[in-house]
Amino acid sequence: MDQSNGKMTRTDICAQLFKNHPDIIYLIDPETSAIIECNEAACNFYGYSHEAMLTKHASDINTLGEEQIAAEIVLALLQKQKQFYFKHRLADGSIRNVSLVSSPLTIDAKALLFVTVRDITDEIAVTEEQTRDTVRLEAMIADKTYDLEQQLGYQNAMIESIPGLWYVFERTGLMIRWNKNFETITGYTPDELKRMTIADFFSPADVLRVDAAIERIFTARVADLEAPFRLKSGEMRVFRFTGVPLFLNQVAYVTGVGMDVTLQRADEQKLRESEALMNLFFQQSLTGFFIMMLDNPIVWDDSVDKEAALDELLYHQRVTNVNQAMLAQYGMAREQFLNKTPADLFAHNLAQGRDVFRTLFDRGRLHVYTDERDADGKSILIEGDYICLYDAQGSVIGHFGNQLDVTERIASELEVKRAHTLLRSSLESPKDLIILAIDKNYDYLYFNQAHKTVMKHAYGTDITIGSNLLSAVTSEIDRINSRKNYDLAMTGVSHTTVEEYGDVVVNYYESYYNPIRDDDGNIIGATAFARDITERITEQHRLRDSEARLSEAQEITHLGSWDLLLGLNRVWASAEAYRIYGIAQNAAFLPLESVQALVLPPYRAAMDAALRDLIAANVKYDIEFGIRRADNGKISYIRSVARLIRDDANRPIKIVGTIQDITERKMMEMELQKEKETVLATLQSIGDGVISTDASGVITALNLAAETITGWKNSDAVGKPFDSVFHVMSESTRIIAVDPIQRVLDTKQSFELSNHTILTAKDGTEHYIEDCASPIKDKAGAIIGVVLVFRDVTEKKQHQREIEHLASHDYLTGLHNRRHYVEAFETLNHPEMFPLGIMMLDVNGLKIINDAYGHDIGDIALKAVADFLRETFRAEDVVARIGGDEFAVLLPCITDEELHAFKTTIRDGIALKIVMNVPLSLAVGYEAKTVVGKSLDEMLKTAENHMYRHKLAEGVGVRNRAIKAILNTLTEKYVLEKNHSELVSRYCVKIGEAMGLPQDDLKELAQAGLYHDIGKISLPDNILNKPSALTADEYDTIKTHAEIGYQILRAADEYSDLAIHALYHHERWDGTGYPTGLAGTAIPLFSRIIGVADAFEAMTADRPYRNRMSEAKAVKEIAKCAGTQFDPEIADVFVRKVLGND
Repeated sequence: MDQSNGKMTRTDICAQLFKNHPDIIYLIDPETSAIIECNEAACNFYGYSHEAMLTKHASDINTLGEEQIAAEIVLALLQKQKQFYFKHRLADGSIRNVSLVSSPLTIDAKALLFVTVRDITDEIAVTEEQTRDTVRLEAMIADKTYDLEQQLGYQNAMIESIPGLWYVFERTGLMIRWNKNFETITGYTPDELKRMTIADFFSPADVLRVDAAIERIFTARVADLEAPFRLKSGEMRVFRFTGVPLFLNQVAYVTGVGMDVTLQRADEQKLRESEALMNLFFQQSLTGFFIMMLDNPIVWDDSVDKEAALDELLYHQRVTNVNQAMLAQYGMAREQFLNKTPADLFAHNLAQGRDVFRTLFDRGRLHVYTDERDADGKSILIEGDYICLYDAQGSVIGHFGNQLDVTERIASELEVKRAHTLLRSSLESPKDLIILAIDKNYDYLYFNQAHKTVMKHAYGTDITIGSNLLSAVTSEIDRINSRKNYDLAMTGVSHTTVEEYGDVVVNYYESYYNPIRDDDGNIIGATAFARDITERITEQHRLRDSEARLSEAQEITHLGSWDLLLGLNRVWASAEAYRIYGIAQNAAFLPLESVQALVLPPYRAAMDAALRDLIAANVKYDIEFGIRRADNGKISYIRSVARLIRDDANRPIKIVGTIQDITERKMMEMELQKEKETVLATLQSIGDGVISTDASGVITALNLAAETITGWKNSDAVGKPFDSVFHVMSESTRIIAVDPIQRVLDTKQSFELSNHTILTAKDGTEHYIEDCASPIKDKAGAIIGVVLVFRDVTEKKQHQREIEHLASHDYLTGLHNRRHYVEAFETLNHPEMFPLGIMMLDVNGLKIINDAYGHDIGDIALKAVADFLRETFRAEDVVARIGGDEFAVLLPCITDEELHAFKTTIRDGIALKIVMNVPLSLAVGYEAKTVVGKSLDEMLKTAENHMYRHKLAEGVGVRNRAIKAILNTLTEKYVLEKNHSELVSRYCVKIGEAMGLPQDDLKELAQAGLYHDIGKISLPDNILNKPSALTADEYDTIKTHAEIGYQILRAADEYSDLAIHALYHHERWDGTGYPTGLAGTAIPLFSRIIGVADAFEAMTADRPYRNRMSEAKAVKEIAKCAGTQFDPEIADVFVRKVLGND
């Protein structure tokens, strides 16, 4: 309880009302219809856990639609209706009839509905004798009323409050007295009634029955009669009369009450007709139906020995009803099939029967395929749906089933649902006549025994004369309704209501209220007459449910029904029959001609003959025919079964039958054949091998791929044991692998061989394979064979190994890569491998080689280094290329002295490796790990530092030697280039001397002239030696030598200045040269000098593409190009001072 405001919280409600309350209680949120709280009794009743219940909405448990539920919730919230009757769905799918009482409730400032539920499915109807006793008591009311007339002032009001006929007539039948309702209902005036006898109201045939009833009144003191009663209008209404004898002044009279039961009897007749139609549906259905009932109910839960209970179910459960379709499935007569037990039906395989019935009674319902036997012992495959039947205590009393023989259609796997429910209801229920009178304080003045019984039954209260009616009513809503109705009567208004009353037990009552007046006309109280109409409403509900179930069953099974009225040639059809024909349901009947017009011409003659034979000789009517649907013109196929109905004179009056749309079945049969052919073609065309065997492991088929891989022909392999054809072994051990077929047969599970399995073909060829074997099962779940699917993965295996190798190796050198190096360090990084050496190596001058000869030659140098390292280090050492020109080695269990010895060996040995005249060189650094804790990065950093110190110490000399080796290679390869370089060098020195340059500059000029074309080492031979003019692209290639020479020379500090001179020696004075387009004095001096010397030597020497030019002509060209191509001052110095030509 919230102490701050005195309101109850949701938690308080749960604690105080829900948890242990024996009634079914829950709270509903009216806005969403969600169940927001419930007690344990609700969980137990609906079969859900508490958590699951709180996820449900009213629509999850109520069979009504959401709109109907919403409307009912509004009535409950507005308190216009308190009690409701619904059908609720439990967790196991079963439906229960419930009485529901709801009241508005505010919790935590939110409006909710407080709901209590009572299961009324199994209420026991009042026995016939109790009903008769009640009627006798009601009949004696007239006698008692007469006595009360002499003593009480309100007797006339009570007589007038009787809703039916009250009367008094002489033994001769002459009417003496009657109530106002007698005049109103019959339509006769008082003067007319005075002249009438009781016989005037009945037909001659019924007058004899009336006379007999009058005699029984005087012999048995009470008698009842139900007969058609004639009104003044001529209409005949069915009334139920109860009469007693009355003696006044020694004259014998009869007094009694008559109640109109016409509507009730009409409802009963409709229910009987519905039940008859349901029975016809049961018997004429194309689906087999049966009911099995136990000799005695059996408890089936965890508290009993289920194996013993199962024995009882198998041997003491018998067929009590069966239709013709079921008998046809087994080829038995009805007498043969009735009283069969499950043990009889599963005598060929009792274990299967035990499994089926154990599962059925564990679940309550079951859809299953079973292997059974017909009357001749032939195997039939049955697809069935079975539902357990229970009594009011929840004990098993039998089961209901519907099933199909699907033996010939097993491949179709049709899942046709058959749902039929037998309508079982009692047509008899109690009808209570209640009479009472109260004063203005609502205290009882009078009540009869029926009212006293009802108050005890409905509210659990005992009433007495003088006690208060409202105090005896325990339901708040009933008190409100009672006060309202009696208050209205005590204002002088007579009125009638139909309402629910009761708290412990709730029933529907039709009540009549009238005021009681004293002799002066003053109202002193009120009377009420109530008639229990629960039975009539219940029967109306049952009728509606029966019709809905029949319609639902027809819709589920696609089974329509029809009646042909002979003579009228009109056809009545169910909604499902209209749907099958594609006809809009606009009228109750269809002309026979319009239905026959839809039948395809090839079938009409046979259909007409079948009808004639049925009518003339009662020949069985069971035909299949094609129609063209009325709605869309499509062709459908129908099966129709019918029987002839005759009247009492044995004349045929109508034909009733069923129709079923079998189009899907026919189309499926065609599709299945097509699918079978497609599957066979597919199996032959797929690349995977497929082998199938029977249940004993004998081969039944190989596809083309399987023939190719195994080397066995299908014709040779079929009939052989699988293990004699399919030989597999482990890749690593070469031991025979598990037989996959036998493994599946033993385990009844699918099985895959490992990815390292080798199949030996018939010719001895080995194939790596992947495979999977799976069981082939029939509908009953029994294994009838195994299918093995496998593929040749030899190429895949090879590719996988190549990928794995590439993942851990350097693609160029074949050494391990950095990834493997790191993983190897983690493997070796433990004390037993200490000291653990790490050596870093870097190729000196690799960039010079790449620049001079291209990366292909650089790759050759790297491979040479890799081969050298692979030969140098131990087998247990890990040699890896971890970067472009960087290598690293892991050396387990090695000392510093041994590491230093390796460094010396590497330095001396690598120098002997020559690539393009360039001796190879490696910078080396190392580090040894002796304690745990140092990371790989730390060790690599230390080794790298040692390596760079080594590189700095030896790198300059290595690069210088490399450049000289490159020049030697160029001049040795091309004699013209050797002569050209030497002459250009001499011309440069002479120009420098003529210009008065210092001696150091002259030395540099000599070197610059010698190395200016070193970049040509990278040019292709076919261009350098081309005997004809160069193309534009080839000339562009030639022009790259200046930049390449620059890159080679700048790699060594000693040649860095020469690199500048080589880069710009083809620049022109006017800025049109290459590679950068410098002009004038922006071009370095030594480059301008080399440009003049280079041009003159080139003109005066032979070339592959031309002969040499004379010196005089060359001098003229130099002079001509001075100021455009050449520095004019240097050109003048060269011509005049060097060449001595004025």
